[in-house]
Amino acid sequence: MSEISSALAHLLGHSDRADFLRDHWENAPLLVRAGLAGGPEGLLTLEEFSHLSFTGLAGPVSIVMDGTARPVDPHGDRSCVFTAYAGGCTLLASRVEQGWPPVARLCRALDLEFLALGVPLATAVSANAYLTPGRSRGFDLHYDNHCAFIIQLRGCKDWQVFSPVQELPLERCEQPLPRAELTGPLLDISLEPGDVLYLPRGFPHCASTGTESSLHLTVSVRAVTWAEAIGELCQASTPFRRSIPPLWPGPATAATYLEQTLKPRLAQLNLADYRERRIAEGLARLTPLPGNRFEAIDAAADVSKDTLVRRVHQMSCIASTKDGSAVLRFPGATLQLPAVMAPVFGFLAETVAFRPRELPQVNATYDAVELTRLLIRRGLLTPERASVAVDARSPVRPENRPSAATTEKAPDNATRGARDLTLVRSGEVPVIPHLDWLHARRPLTGVECDAVIAVCRNFPETVPSTVGQDRYPDRRRVISREVQANPETSWIFGLIEGFAAEAAKSHYWLSLTGIKRPPQYLEYQQGCGHFERHNDYSHEQADSPRKLTVIIQLSAPADYDGGRLQIHGMETDDLPSGRGSILVFPSFLYHSVTPVTRGVRRALVSWVAGPRLS
Repeated sequence: MSEISSALAHLLGHSDRADFLRDHWENAPLLVRAGLAGGPEGLLTLEEFSHLSFTGLAGPVSIVMDGTARPVDPHGDRSCVFTAYAGGCTLLASRVEQGWPPVARLCRALDLEFLALGVPLATAVSANAYLTPGRSRGFDLHYDNHCAFIIQLRGCKDWQVFSPVQELPLERCEQPLPRAELTGPLLDISLEPGDVLYLPRGFPHCASTGTESSLHLTVSVRAVTWAEAIGELCQASTPFRRSIPPLWPGPATAATYLEQTLKPRLAQLNLADYRERRIAEGLARLTPLPGNRFEAIDAAADVSKDTLVRRVHQMSCIASTKDGSAVLRFPGATLQLPAVMAPVFGFLAETVAFRPRELPQVNATYDAVELTRLLIRRGLLTPERASVAVDARSPVRPENRPSAATTEKAPDNATRGARDLTLVRSGEVPVIPHLDWLHARRPLTGVECDAVIAVCRNFPETVPSTVGQDRYPDRRRVISREVQANPETSWIFGLIEGFAAEAAKSHYWLSLTGIKRPPQYLEYQQGCGHFERHNDYSHEQADSPRKLTVIIQLSAPADYDGGRLQIHGMETDDLPSGRGSILVFPSFLYHSVTPVTRGVRRALVSWVAGPRLS
C-alpha cells in the first residue's frame, strides 16, 4: 500500500500515535484539547451544515426528539428542520462524507491509515454531524458498537462518559441505559471548538449543551473483530461446518470432538492470509473520491507513452495474485489479468508517478498506453500537467516555459481571465534587473486564499527542519505540512512556477528547473511561531539548489501580531503583508520571521530550483 496517512495525528494533535494505539484504541477514552490540527475551520461550518441538512446532499437527515431519531422525508418540506431546531430538537446529518469533500477526505485518510496499519475495516469510515440548540440534549445515555472520534466544531458541549456495562459489544444499544446501574462518570468534560474526544465502543455516554448551541462531528470506525474473522475462517473448514451432535441415543461426543478435532485446527487457521485478503477487499470496496475525475477522463485520450501520470491523491492500491491471476485492487475497482501481468501490477502499487513507457516488460503482449488510459478512467491515475511536472532530466528554462494561465485550472473566480504575472516593487515594475524582492501586482482573492488553506490542510503535519537543526533546535518553530502535487494542488504549483518564471526572466536573469521540493504550508502560532535568520539556497544540492523563494501570505494582518517577515541587508518596511500577497526573492538572501505574539500567521512557502550559481 502507499504511505500511511497521518489522519490520527491530525485528530490527536501532539499525542503519540503509538501510545494511542497501545493504550486507548478499544481500551480507554482519550480527550485531546485543541487536538484537531489547524482547528475546526475548513471542516464543516454552521452555514455548510445548514446547506447539507436542508438540501440533503449528504446522507439522510433526522430530527432527534425525545431521544429518538426521526428521518426527514427527503421528498417533503425540508424546512421542518428549522422548525424542529427552533423547538429544541437536535438535527442529525448522517453520512456527511458522502456530500462534503473536507469530511470525505478526513474519513478516507482514516480508512487508508487503518488499512495501512493492518486493521481490516468492516465498513468504510463514516461521519455524522449533530447540531444541538442551547439547553438541549440529543440522545439519552447509550453506548455504540463502534469506536468514535468526537470533533467539536462550534460552540461547547458537555459530555459524561462511563465505564462499560458490557465490554466491546457487537450489537447496538437499543434502549437508553438506566443511570442508576452505572458508577460515577469516568469523564465529565466540556468540549470546545477544536477539541477531540475518542470513545471506544461500549463506553456509555451522553451529551448536552449549555446556553449556546453546539455543532460536532462524530467519525465512526468499525473494525473487523476476532469473532468475525475466526467465524469466517471456520466456515471454510469442513470440521467446523459439522453440526453439534445430539445427546441421545449415544454418549455425548461434543466435548471430545472439540478437544481432539476443533482446537488443533484453530491453531492452523491462516490469519495472515485472512488479514491480507480483508484489507485488499476493504480497499476495493471504498468509494473513490470524485476530485477532478471528469477532467482526467477527458485527458486520457491524449496520453502517450511519454506522458507523465500520477497516482490520484488518497488513492492507494494493492497488488496480489489469486487463482493463477494477477489482481490489482484500489478504491472502487478490482482488476484481474493473467498472472504474467503481476510485475506490472506490482510496479503500479509501488510507484506514484511514471510514464507508460516505464511500465515493466513481461512475456505477454499488452498495450502500456491503453492500460494507463484504463487506470485513468477508473480513477487510479491522472495525467500530470505541464506546469506541475517538471522533468529533472530535461530542465525547462523560464523563457520557454508556458505560464500557469495557459495550462492550469484555478478556482472558479481565478478562471475568468489570464493570471496577471506582473511583479512590482513599490507599485512600479523595475526597469533594471536586480536581486531585490518583488511582489505580485495582483494578489490572490480571499476565496483563493481559502482554497489554498483548505487543500493544504489535507496533508499531514511534518516535522519542520532547517540546516543545523541538530545544533540549534529552537531556530525554527512552526506547524508545517508538505504540499504534494495532485489535481487539487496543480493550480497552486502552476501559480508558483508562473511567478518564478516571470521573475527569473524579467528581473533576475536566472535559469530554473522547477519545483524540486514540496512547498510547505506553515502556521506560525503564538508561543510556537518564529524562524531565525537563514537562507533557502540549500548548498548541499549541487545539481539543483533552490534559486527563488515564493511566499503566499494567507492570513490578514489583523489575524495576528508579530510574525513579521524580514529580509536582512535591505529595506523591508514596505514588504507586502496583506492577505493574498505574493512575494518573490532570491533564495540566497538571508531572512527571518519574528515571533508571533497573538493569533496565527498562515503562509505557503515554496522554492523553485535551478542550476548551481557559479
